[in-house]
Amino acid sequence: MLSSQSEGLPNAVLEAMAAGLPVVCTDVGGCRELVESGETGYLVADGDVPGMTNRLQELALDADARHRMGLAGRRKCVDEFSAERFVGETGGLFSRLPGRQGSK
Repeated sequence: MLSSQSEGLPNAVLEAMAAGLPVVCTDVGGCRELVESGETGYLVADGDVPGMTNRLQELALDADARHRMGLAGRRKCVDEFSAERFVGETGGLFSRLPGRQGSK
C-alpha cells in the first residue's frame, strides 16, 4: 500500500511488484506508470480512504486475485523496469550524444 499525495516513480512499489505482490496505490505521479488497476493491483484516488480500505480488504479476502496480480506485477517489473533494460536504454542514449563516436 502506498498512500502518497504525490510521487515520482516509487521504488517501494517496484520492489513490491518485483517480489510478486499486488499493490494498492493512490493514483498519483509514477504510480500510474507502474500499476495497471485491476491487473497488477489497484489505483485509488488521492484522499479516497474508503476506496483504499475496500481495495485492501478485497485483496485480503481473495487469494486468487493476490496471486494473479502479483504474477502480473512481477512480469511487468521484469519486462519494463529491469536493470538490464535500463542499462541498455541508457547506453543507447549516451551513444547518440553529439561528439560521441558513431553518433549521427
